[in-house]
Amino acid sequence: VTELIEEPHEFGYFWSRHLAVSEDVHEPNENEIHAVNIRNLDNELQTIISIFNKSVIFKCLLVNFFIPVLKQIPNILFIDLQRNPIELARSIWLVRQERLGNVEKWWSLRPRNYSFLKRLTPAQQIAGQILAIRASIANGLSCVEENRKLTVSYENLIRNPEAVIDRTVEKIFRLGARVEKIGEPISYVGHPGKKNLDPAIESEIVKAFDDVNALIKL
Repeated sequence: VTELIEEPHEFGYFWSRHLAVSEDVHEPNENEIHAVNIRNLDNELQTIISIFNKSVIFKCLLVNFFIPVLKQIPNILFIDLQRNPIELARSIWLVRQERLGNVEKWWSLRPRNYSFLKRLTPAQQIAGQILAIRASIANGLSCVEENRKLTVSYENLIRNPEAVIDRTVEKIFRLGARVEKIGEPISYVGHPGKKNLDPAIESEIVKAFDDVNALIKL
């Protein structure tokens, strides 16, 4: 969680202002996609870039649903950070439990099928949330040119961050921008130790992905 003003921030207020987010869900319909004023957004992004005089990286969760319109920005590079879905589900479960105080409470993005998912068990909700978001990203990126997208494994980022940085720099360079690497090479990022869940919950999370896939096919 960001605590100080100089720390990394998702800049959610900025993206919510530009992207047509409804009150109920974050995933837009066709009308909301077309309502995005991409020219105004691009102008503000280019202003930010000109101030720093260098490429800028954003962690924008809403991009997951708005790739079809954001791809109109000519010098954009989409970085798709993928993580093992079971591990991701465990992480969301723990956030619900520790930060919200109740695993019944929803955390983070609400896909278009949110009202359906809310009727399911917490494990199924989380699995359905992950599957819906991944499907939206896959569909959006399928229409993006190869030179404007980069897939990164979360596990590889942890084990070999310097290689991921090199790949990203190369991609940006091919888009016509230069990025200067500074500081000492990073050999390992590391992450907080894995917190164990009750084995019954672990099994429920694994099973939830199959359950939700079966329900979606009905």
